[in-house]
Order: sequence, then C-alpha cells, then structure tokens
Amino acid sequence: MSEPLLLCAEAAMSATAWRRWQKTLITDGNDAATVAEHLLNVGGLSVDDDASGLYCRFDEAARMLRCGIVLGDASTRTTRELAVVLLACLRATATRKISPHLWSDGLEPAVDATCDWPSWFTAWLGELASADTPEKRLAWLEPALRRALLKRISLGALTATPQTPFIFDLHYFTDGCLVLPQGEAYHALRAGQPYAHWALADADPRSFRRLAGDPFHGAAFYADCRQVWFSSFFSTHHLFAHGGAVLKGMREDPDSPCFLLCGDTLWSPVESLVAPEAAALSQLRSKIAAAGGMVLDEARSDGSSRIVDWLQPLYVDAASFKYIGSNLFHDGRHLYAHFRHGTEVIGPATGKVRRIGEFVTTGQAVYLFGRELVGADAGSFEALAFPFARDGRYVWYRDCVLPDCDPADPQLPQRLARLRAEQGLY
Repeated sequence: MSEPLLLCAEAAMSATAWRRWQKTLITDGNDAATVAEHLLNVGGLSVDDDASGLYCRFDEAARMLRCGIVLGDASTRTTRELAVVLLACLRATATRKISPHLWSDGLEPAVDATCDWPSWFTAWLGELASADTPEKRLAWLEPALRRALLKRISLGALTATPQTPFIFDLHYFTDGCLVLPQGEAYHALRAGQPYAHWALADADPRSFRRLAGDPFHGAAFYADCRQVWFSSFFSTHHLFAHGGAVLKGMREDPDSPCFLLCGDTLWSPVESLVAPEAAALSQLRSKIAAAGGMVLDEARSDGSSRIVDWLQPLYVDAASFKYIGSNLFHDGRHLYAHFRHGTEVIGPATGKVRRIGEFVTTGQAVYLFGRELVGADAGSFEALAFPFARDGRYVWYRDCVLPDCDPADPQLPQRLARLRAEQGLY
C-alpha cells in the first residue's frame, strides 16, 4: 500500500489575518479559488476517503493557526498536484515579518521546517486512524469551516440504503447510490419495484444539495461536486458542469425568485412573452442563445401568446458581488436589478451601497424595486412607514414625490404611519 502524503503548518497571526487568509485567492492552472474553497475540497475528500484527513484550527488566545493535511496516496499525480496547491495555501499565511513553519513528508522540493513534527500533529494522526464516522472526521475543523463543509456534503446520504433512504427535501431523495425525485420513484422503491430509470443522470448523492429556492414555490438550483441542475415543480433540467467553481445560491423569501452565482456568472430565471407564430419563437430562441442563455420550458398561455421560461447569464465581478435583497445586487462596478423580463444594470455602484427598508441607496441615487427615485438625495434619504420615505427636500410615496408635504415636519412619521394603516398601503 502506498504511503500517504503529509503536510503541516503553524503560523502566528491575528484573528483578522486568519479571516483574510481564508479569502486569499490561490491560482491552480487557469482557475483561482480561495484558500477556504481549497480546504473545503480536502475536507470533503476526508469524509469519503479514510486515508485522508484535515485538521484546521485557529487558537485566538495564542494567535496561532495550526493546519494538518493527510492525502491518501502520495504516488499519484492527482495527489501531488493537489498537495502543491495546498502548500501554496499554507505559504500564503506568511506576513512581512513572520513566515509559517512548514513540514512535509512525500512532497518535493522539501519545505521549510527540518525539525520533528509538532506534538499536536502526531496526536491528531493517532486519533484520525480511529475516526470511523464522518462526524468524527470533521471534529478537527474550525466551526465556520465545518458548517460550510456540511452545506456541501450530506452525512445522511453516506449511510443511506434502499431500505433506509435519505430524504434531501420534499423533491429529492437517495438510496445511497442514486439521486431520485420524490413521487413515483419513492413509491416504486418502497414497493420493491424498479426505480433507477427515474434517477438524475450521474448525480453524486454524497455531495448533492439544494443551493437556493424551492421547487414547490417556483424553482430551485441544485448541485453536486460536478454538476448543476435547475428544478421546478414540473421538470428538472441539467444545466452544466461547474468545474469546481464557487457556487452561491440566493433567495430572499419563498415568494422571491432564486439566483445562482457560479464563478463570475449570475444565473437568473426569466419569463418572456412572445407571439405564438413559429418565426417569433425562433427569433426569441436565437436571442437567448446569443446571450448564452438556456431555454427551460415553453407553454401556451392564452392562445394569443406563448411564455418562454429561460435562464439568463450575467457576467459580474465575483470578488465584490453582493445580493442586497428585493431582487437587487451590486458589485464594484454596477447596481443590478432583476425584473420578470431579465436582470439588467440600472446604474453605477458609486459610493457605499445601502439597503434602507425596501429602498437602496448608492452614493448618488436612490432605488425602489429597480426604479430610480429621480431627484432623491441619497445622503439625507430616510425610510418611513413603507411605502413612504423622505430626504432633505421631498416626501416620497414609492417613487413619486408627495406635493405639499414638509420633510422637516416632526409629526410626519406618525401621520404617515396612521395613513398607511387607514388606507392599507403596503
């Protein structure tokens, strides 16, 4: 049996430096991912492979990071390439004045430390050999890393069998080998009848999870360690292989659409109305294809038009991208809004972007549900009982100015709150 590859590091750092280190980008060939992403990949490997393991803890009192890595087979090219990336992660803990202490066994060229392995590392190796459950193998991770990893893997799926299937949610379950939709497949399994033909092709049950949304309230994005799916109440669509890109699902509440950030691409669900003639439908399909979108479903609405559901890609700056809520996003360059017909840029993201109730302000403008309040002063803007607001010059009802209202009136908030309750304004 081949010997494992061992990596170990100790690095003096502050809590701020520890958080910053996790966000550091490490390039692997043409791809780049954060240190945290690379550590999570090893954490997932350690759950599947008894010969691998990850130790990563930050001692805030001692201001010390301790990280230990075991990779199952040092003789394979894949293991050695992964080790080189992980070594780059550990070396990224260095500061101008302090370099980390590094140990390695099985990786050339040799790393910095030549002394014996630290006592905590040898003790961990002994405990790792007897860690026979996924829960025990995750016990040596910082809580934030452990929580992030548990969002990626399904411990219940690791022990599922046809006799004791694991249910991911109201839409999918696994028998330990296949990912299957609830309904006919589940009833067939329980009745001892064939059910494999319903399975999601090549889905990995150990890493399968829902990223955002709910098929019973519109739609949802799902992913495993390789692929991404989009699922509605009626159908499921295989989208693409994500290639290890960072995936982030977003949705504010059950009545909001769901979104997926995959690398530097934001995917949004879109509905387009088109005339029922074949030429109009063909033109829309060409437009969607030119934008890099994916057609999901086509359904006749009322005989005079057709609704086409599709996914729209929008390229953003992933490093600064943030979901504000109310179907609004921003990155270091733009403010984006999602409408039923698509997601689009509505303005520059100048200054600090803030959400004030249902309103969003930038350094120069104020927006409500993607529409700009023309003439509003972002610096003095204040949300009152929704849908009212005020700034230094005007009182606002949604995106309209209320005439004959003094924004400096001290009784204004109370009067508008009573008006809201009396008129049922929401």
